[in-house]
Amino acid sequence: RPSRKIRDESTRGNCLLLGQRPAAARSRPGMSRFLLALVALVSARPGRRAGARAANADLEGAIRDAYVDKHQVHHGKITVDGEAVEFLEAGPKGAAKTVLFCHGAAFSMTTWQHVGVLDALAERGMRAIALNLPGYGASSKTIGGWQGKAGFVRRVAEALDLPSTLMIVAASMGGSYALPFVMDPGPYKIAG
Repeated sequence: RPSRKIRDESTRGNCLLLGQRPAAARSRPGMSRFLLALVALVSARPGRRAGARAANADLEGAIRDAYVDKHQVHHGKITVDGEAVEFLEAGPKGAAKTVLFCHGAAFSMTTWQHVGVLDALAERGMRAIALNLPGYGASSKTIGGWQGKAGFVRRVAEALDLPSTLMIVAASMGGSYALPFVMDPGPYKIAG
């Protein structure tokens, strides 16, 4: 299959040819596929041009097809205030560092798995958790008694019995759930 050119509209000219390894990736075996997929994922800007949904589906399919399952990621589901929350988890529960991921509107929790970030963090001894936000996958469509988006991440962190220090990664729409938590984390300390 020939390489596709992906252009990030915000940088107007920075391009990446899929199938080529960036110089930084050549120096770290095993990271090239992860970095390439992550750059391609971040560079794709759904809704910016006609056919964006089809391009996004192609990109997501290519990322999913490139993923090599290392059997480190496990599926889970919890109930918080009567509402279902689906998640993926990798790495030891007692890890010194825990990273919580919130996806963007065009993706889901599996996107974080397919780009390889959950496996990469688990291999480094960290715990990684990717949530399916309300309305995605098997997560409830409503956010019930969580005080809207502002209380969602905190209530999930409590239900998962996460450690008091967390790192949060949120893409696009995921930031509307993560930012209120970062601004008012309650008993949690946000490490990044």
